[in-house]
Amino acid sequence: MAMNQQRNILGFSFLEFVITTTILTIISSLTSAAVHHLKVANRNARRVADIVETQTGLEMYNRLAHQYPDVITPGNSLAYNDQVIMKKIPTNPQPRDDGACPDEEYSYLASSDQKSYTITFCISSRVGEVGPGNNTAKPGEIVSCLPNCVLSCDSDSDGQGTDGCGGYCSAMLATCPSGYNCYFDHCIKDI
Repeated sequence: MAMNQQRNILGFSFLEFVITTTILTIISSLTSAAVHHLKVANRNARRVADIVETQTGLEMYNRLAHQYPDVITPGNSLAYNDQVIMKKIPTNPQPRDDGACPDEEYSYLASSDQKSYTITFCISSRVGEVGPGNNTAKPGEIVSCLPNCVLSCDSDSDGQGTDGCGGYCSAMLATCPSGYNCYFDHCIKDI
């Protein structure tokens, strides 16, 4: 009879209730962390897909106009004369500041002769062959900061650069070799 007196209305003792609550809290925390990781991975995959889609639209524009547009604005359309090429240029999914990425929109820059362009974007984790951190797309390729894939900016200012990534780039602290421009933390051949 004493055992029945220690049981509450639902038939659980206080200790059983605490243990059950603790287990459910742990399961909930693990599930929440997994869902967060999946959301970040999906946003990174979306960013890479957005850039590829934008590159495709820019190539269609180039075929019609024989040059790339001077300016494009994420969220707006891409058109040449009266022909709409893209109804809406992709925008960077929210929240943008995943990992070490800044809260910024994709950035497009046309070369002075409009024969090339760069699009800069950031992802927080690797997606296929595109590495985490700042990346640059240009006609037909995405230049990513993966080991031994680009010449990185040289932090000791000798202008030689190094294989791979990880150099720190600043107009005051680092230079890229002749024929290269510095974008974020790596050197890319002049366009």
